[in-house]
Amino acid sequence: MRLSLSLPVLLRAALLGLCTLAPAVDRPLRAEPAAGAAPVAPRVLGLSHVAVKATDYEASVAFYRDFLGFAEQGRLFYPNNGRRELVFLKVSDTQTIEVFDAANVTQTAGNLYQIALQVEDAEAMRFQLLRHGFKMPPKVPLGQMRNANFTVRDPNGYIIEVVQYLPEGRMVLDRGKFLSTTRISERLVAAGVSTTKLPETLRFYGEILGFAPKPTTAATSPADQRLQLRVGANGDYVEVHVAAKDDTPFFRFEVRDLDHAKAQLERSLYFPTYGRPVVIETGSSRRRLIALRDPEGIRVELVEPDLASSKAGSIPYAPPSRVP
Repeated sequence: MRLSLSLPVLLRAALLGLCTLAPAVDRPLRAEPAAGAAPVAPRVLGLSHVAVKATDYEASVAFYRDFLGFAEQGRLFYPNNGRRELVFLKVSDTQTIEVFDAANVTQTAGNLYQIALQVEDAEAMRFQLLRHGFKMPPKVPLGQMRNANFTVRDPNGYIIEVVQYLPEGRMVLDRGKFLSTTRISERLVAAGVSTTKLPETLRFYGEILGFAPKPTTAATSPADQRLQLRVGANGDYVEVHVAAKDDTPFFRFEVRDLDHAKAQLERSLYFPTYGRPVVIETGSSRRRLIALRDPEGIRVELVEPDLASSKAGSIPYAPPSRVP
């Protein structure tokens, strides 16, 4: 993929609106803000969850539950036919991992099935996406977990879920519950997407969703260009990989001590089933990491906190609000 501008220059220009990117809408669907009132992207609080699509459902559940130590918060079934839909495993009071049964999914997507964003106001985000030409439901629906949520696809086809936690929803009602004391991490910090459509991708995540470039020490080359876009103010981010084709999807958990995490994994009763060595390596950002593979081949990384460019800890709790 050839770019006429350097990647950092293009990134800054695109996210600041200094260059023209491919339009995402043929016509306005709702009235624009009054003249002089620049639209502001609704507030995204951070990553809510990532969802994987599993051809061997129980094997993937076992990896996240028995190896990484996340407790099952619940299982959902499709209301219309009773078939199993997903298991959700709790990372923190604001984050989960979801495992979908590939045999029963209704949307076409890769093994990294969804990236979900926790927002302050789902209706405001629905209108923001509608204003930019995305097809949206007439109002924000409630899911089986009694949270307000809907999905949209990014320019690369990834399913992005927008979710607002409500007082009657499972995430609020289950606060303090299902938090395993042996879970490998208390924070999902990043998810990765790959793109051959960089300008459109930057417009979607930057102009529309309001993500900002994240300071990073990552070393990139023309053959391996990666951009980190900050989700909210707490340091969560989406990493965009400029690739000729979709590469192996990944997401990252933050751990306090990699040596301790390595020892914990190797002591796990699941470790013989995993059947691979657990190795601490140095990534492109010169940070130490452990790269695991789940049963579907998804790369699951463990990293220590990046004290130079992110805030440690998960999304601060704020009292949930109702959707009108």
